[in-house]
Amino acid sequence: MIECPMNDSENAQIPEPLSPAEQAFRDRCLKLFSRVDAENPDKGIAALLERAKSRAKESSIPYETALDQIYQEAEERTERRIELLMQCAIDPEKIDRDLD
Repeated sequence: MIECPMNDSENAQIPEPLSPAEQAFRDRCLKLFSRVDAENPDKGIAALLERAKSRAKESSIPYETALDQIYQEAEERTERRIELLMQCAIDPEKIDRDLD
């Protein structure tokens, strides 16, 4: 088993003020995370913002491109989570109502 060291995203906080691109990213993520009733969406968003900054730096891509990539990955993970929740749901109609 490979152990992963704790990183700063564990205690991440959203920086203020946000750039327009970061604010749009935050708004999109809040909407996405609300679909799965995330416990602490700001913590997740802060971690994703840090991941986007790292990716932009490491891959030499524009920060906005990294934000888009990170959002797409988060959206795919969220969709997979919703599919799993739907498979386990006692009342799938309740989940459908909550997604609207």
